[in-house]
Amino acid sequence: MLDKNIVLLEGIIGDDYKYGKTVDGKEFATFSLCINSFFKEMSDSTERTHSQTFIRIFVYDKSRVEYLHRVNAHRGQRASVFGRIVSHRNEYKGNTYISNNVVCRDISILKVKEELNTLKEKTNGTE
Repeated sequence: MLDKNIVLLEGIIGDDYKYGKTVDGKEFATFSLCINSFFKEMSDSTERTHSQTFIRIFVYDKSRVEYLHRVNAHRGQRASVFGRIVSHRNEYKGNTYISNNVVCRDISILKVKEELNTLKEKTNGTE
């Protein structure tokens, strides 16, 4: 049977990633991903509405956590995340909250055009 819980998101890292350990000692990284959406309220409308949604991303795979270190992932960078949605139940002051998050299977930090041009100039200057 195929896994139907598959998510592919692209957005901007909303906060610098943070490290933690699970109760059994497994290291992980977490950060928020800001997803921008533009849509029309009605099919005959010319006005577009903009919204931002922040999704909490959890990275448990050791090689993906190392990747975040290696590329110096930080707030403001564009990222692509492949994973699955998970729900967490939290209690705070007697109230129960359910949050939906994404557990990352793979992540890529995407270079914007300006970063690629700078990198190309640096490479051409050293050759």
